[in-house]
Amino acid sequence: MKRPQFSSIQAKVLFYSLLPFVLVIVIIVIVGIQVFERVPQRIARQRETELARVVAGQVERRMAAAASNLLSLGRILIDRQEDLRDEDFDLFDGGIALYDPKGGLLLSVPGAEGWDGLISWEFASIARERRPAYSDILRDPLKKQPAVVCAVPILTDQGEVKAIVAGVATLAASPLIEDIATFLEFARNRSGYAYLVDGRGKFIYHRDRKLLGTALAGTVPMMGATYGLSGATVIKDVSGERIIAGYAPLAGTRWALITRERWQVIVGPVRLYSLVLLAVLVVGGAASTMMVLFSVGRILKPIRDLTEGAARVAAGKFDHPIVALTGDEIEVLARRFNTMADSLKILYRSLEQKVESRTREVLQQQRQLAIMEERSRVARDLHDSVSQSLYSVTLFAEAARRHLAGAEARRAAQSLDQLIGASRQALKEMRLMVYELRSSELEQKGLIGALKHRLDTVEKRAGIEVEIDAPASMRLPKLLEQELYSLAQEALNNALKHAKAASLRLRVHSRGDTVTLEVQDDGVGFDPSVLQSSGGVGIRGMKERVEKLGGRLEFESAPSRGTLVSVQVKVEMENE
Repeated sequence: MKRPQFSSIQAKVLFYSLLPFVLVIVIIVIVGIQVFERVPQRIARQRETELARVVAGQVERRMAAAASNLLSLGRILIDRQEDLRDEDFDLFDGGIALYDPKGGLLLSVPGAEGWDGLISWEFASIARERRPAYSDILRDPLKKQPAVVCAVPILTDQGEVKAIVAGVATLAASPLIEDIATFLEFARNRSGYAYLVDGRGKFIYHRDRKLLGTALAGTVPMMGATYGLSGATVIKDVSGERIIAGYAPLAGTRWALITRERWQVIVGPVRLYSLVLLAVLVVGGAASTMMVLFSVGRILKPIRDLTEGAARVAAGKFDHPIVALTGDEIEVLARRFNTMADSLKILYRSLEQKVESRTREVLQQQRQLAIMEERSRVARDLHDSVSQSLYSVTLFAEAARRHLAGAEARRAAQSLDQLIGASRQALKEMRLMVYELRSSELEQKGLIGALKHRLDTVEKRAGIEVEIDAPASMRLPKLLEQELYSLAQEALNNALKHAKAASLRLRVHSRGDTVTLEVQDDGVGFDPSVLQSSGGVGIRGMKERVEKLGGRLEFESAPSRGTLVSVQVKVEMENE
C-alpha cells in the first residue's frame, strides 16, 4: 500500500491529529442519522396505525347509527303503522326494500326494477349472524349510479329473522357518505387525508371525487386491510413522493379505512434536530481544528523559519540569520544553519569574482570573433561583387583603348558606356557595403525610420527614385521589426544589384493583426517559374525567415515588367 504524500510537516501533523477526531465525528453522525431515521419511522407507524383504528371506529359508529335508523324504517314498513316521509330516505337516497327470511322481495320504496337479488351478496351471512352488513360498490336500482347497500335483519321476540330491510346509499349524493366524508376530512390535517375502499379495492370515499368507484387494488395497505389486519407502512405514491399509509378494517364489512400522510411532515421536525446535532458537531469540530492548527502553528514556526531561510540562501541572500529560541534540537539546528550560511556567503562571493573575470574574457573573445567574421564577410562581398565590377571596368577600359587605337569610335563608345555602367554598379555596391558596416539605425529610429535612412543613404545616392508609404508612428515587437527590416534589406539589395530599376516603392501597412511589407521596382523583372526551380541563396533566406514568422512570401514579376515582393505576417503586440 502506497503511503500518502504530504507537502509539509504541518500537513502530516494535522492529518494524523485530526484523522481520529474526524472519524469519530463521522461515525457519530452516521449512527445518529440512522437512529433518528428509525425511531421516527417506528413511532410514525404506531401513530398512523392507532389513528387508522380510531378513525375506523368512529366510521363504524356512524355506520351502526345508519343501520339502526334503517331498522326503524324497516319495522315501519313491515308493520304498516304509518307512511314513510321523504326525509326518512335522507340517509338512503337510493331507496329502501323489504325482503322475507328467504330473500324474496316483499316491497320496495320507490318501486322499480332491479331490487330482486339486491342482497344476495350477503343474505346467508345476514340471516345466520343476525347483524347488519354493508356491500361492496354496486349499481343502485333506481339511478344506476355507484352505491353501497346496508342490510339489517328484523328479528322476532324469539330472535328469529322476521324480515330483512336493505337501504341504498349512492356515493355521489347520499347523506350517509357525506357524513362519513365530513368526519374523515375533519380527522386529518392539510397534508394528509383518509379514504374508504370496499373489499375489491374501489373507492367508497376519496378527497378527489373523480376517483369514486375506481380501484386501488394491489397496494400494501389495501391488501393488509382486506385480510382484516391493521398497521402502517412507508411507500411511494404515484407521483414518487414518499408517504406513510395506515390501514384498518371496518368491523362487519369488507371495507377498509386507509390514512395517508407525507413522510416529510412526520420526519421533518426530527431531521431538524438531526441537522442541529450535525451543526453542533461541525462547530465543535471546527473549534477543535482551529485549536489544533494554532498549536501546530506555534510548534512548527521555527521549522518554517528554517525553510524560509534555506530558500533565501538558495536565492543568494546570506544576510538573514535565523533566530529560534526554542531550547531544543531546532535551536541547535538553527545555529548550525547560520554557520553554514556564512560559509556559503564567502564561497559565493569568491565564485562571483571568478565568474565575472571569466565573463569578461568570454565577451572579449566574442567581440574579436565578431570582428573577424565581419571582416571575412566584407572580404567575400568585395570579392563577389566589387572586385568583379572593377575587373569588368578594367576589361571595358582595355577594349575602349583598343577600339580607339583602331579608329573604331562607335565600338569604343559602347565600351565606354559599359565602363560607366560597371563603375556605377561598383559604386552602388560600395555604398551598400559602407551602409551595412555602419551602426544600425533600427534600435534608434525604429523600423520605418531605419528604412527611410536606408533609402536616403543607398538608393537615392545611386540615382534611383524612391517612394515610401508607411506610418511613422507604427510600432511593432522588436523581434518582428528586426525580421521585417532584414527582409526589406534583402529585397532592396536584389533590386539594387539585379533589377536595374529607375524607381522603387516601399510600402508598410497593417490591417487588424496582419502587417504587410511590399517592395516594388520597375526593373527588368524575371520569370517566377524560374525562381521556384532555381532560387538564389538570398531568396531561400527570405523564405526561411517568413516561414519562421508563420507568414506568407509572394513574388509578382514578369520580364520587363518589374518585380513586387510582398510579405504578410501575423503580429501579436507586446504588453508594455
